Amino acid sequence: MTVSGLDIRDNLVAVARRGFLNDFVEIYDRSGGAFNQIAQFDSSRLSYIVDVQFADLRDYILYVLGGSPNLGSDGDFYALRHDGDSLTLAAGYKFSGVPGGLAQTFMMKMASRNDTIFLATMAAIY
Repeated sequence: MTVSGLDIRDNLVAVARRGFLNDFVEIYDRSGGAFNQIAQFDSSRLSYIVDVQFADLRDYILYVLGGSPNLGSDGDFYALRHDGDSLTLAAGYKFSGVPGGLAQTFMMKMASRNDTIFLATMAAIY
């Protein structure tokens, strides 16, 4: 497993990990000097997670950015809702390239400011 994203908000730590078949988003509680996992989201919909962040003004929302490596044809953006001990999918959007591989997108980085999401993407045509 590879850690691909990390964000800290008060006593909560959001971690995105890339696995062999699935990617995971986990939330840990770091109060008391220990890291205790309190929620996990794994889904076949999450692939090649690039970044994870708490929403700027809402601690209970996590933004997840993913897509295919090496200019894959799709990029993904998800909002996960954190309800204490669970993470559920609140919303999602897929950035698709042109079918047939003529144009591709790659999600690179994101930032959340005042509940506005800024996404850095790269596109290629070959």
